[in-house]
Parts: sequence; structure tokens; C-alpha cells
Amino acid sequence: TLSVFATAFYSKFDPFSSSIATTDNNGSIAFVNFVGSIITPGVEMELSWRPLDFFTLDGNVTYSDAQLGDFVNAVNQQVLAAEGNQPIRQPRLYGNIRPAFEFGLGDFDLTVFGRFNFVGRRFVDLANRTAMPAYQTLAAGISVQRGPLLFQLVGENLTNSRGITARRR
Repeated sequence: TLSVFATAFYSKFDPFSSSIATTDNNGSIAFVNFVGSIITPGVEMELSWRPLDFFTLDGNVTYSDAQLGDFVNAVNQQVLAAEGNQPIRQPRLYGNIRPAFEFGLGDFDLTVFGRFNFVGRRFVDLANRTAMPAYQTLAAGISVQRGPLLFQLVGENLTNSRGITARRR
């Protein structure tokens, strides 16, 4: 009735390169290349729980404490102080929870399911000056199966969350 799986991980990317867009006084855009490092310790956990024949609760969560090392521009040795910052667009915490109800109706097998996704705060720059807020989305659906035929209807982002730049207020 219960299955839990956990994995601890650690990765290191050295060297790791990234480009930063800059503008000059005339408004021209130039890309400056920096080289640094990233270490990523973390843990991922998955759960599947079936307390009743007709109900399942699945989910997973990942915590990743990725940290940048200082980045240096190879051309002029300019240092970008990023030590300890999060990599671009990588949240520390994210995951989902997925409940499902299964039942029979004559010759049909029906499943009603949902999914709650969550993504933590992340940044758009190596200096971690511009944060993108955490967000959540909600999805729901129904599937109907009879023999080898399956019909499925799914609604995504039912709360109309905006996860790119800001949440709708």
C-alpha cells in the first residue's frame, strides 16, 4: 500500500560557462562570457500510497541546493561575485502531488485525477538580483477506458497561475 523512494545526489560542474547580456550607452546589446563552477547537493523523494482499492496518492519533491562559484570573464578577468548564489531559473524546491480515484461503471473503467504542482522562487540572473516568485498550478482530468480504447480529458493550470514572471492578482 505504500512505496517510498529517496535519492541523495551531488554534482559538480567545473568549469561551467554562462553568458550575460549587457548594454552600452547607445543601447547596443553585447554578450559577455563568464566561467565559474556549480555544485549541486540535493535529495529527491517519490511516494505512492494506495490506502484504498479505489484511491491512490502519488507525489514527488526535489530539494536542490545548487550553488554557484565566482565567475570570471576570460577576456578582462572581471569577476562576477556569484559565490553561493542559485543558478539561473533553478528553484531549490519543486514537486507535485497527484491524487486519483478509480472505479468501474459497467464495461468502463473510470479514473478521476488531479495534480498540484509547485515551483519555488528562482532567479533570472547569476547575481540573484531579479527573483521570479514561487508559483503553483492545479490540473484535473478524467480518463475512461474500455478494453484497448482510452479517452482522456485534462484541464491544465486551472487557477490560471503565471509562473514565468509573476502571479496574477
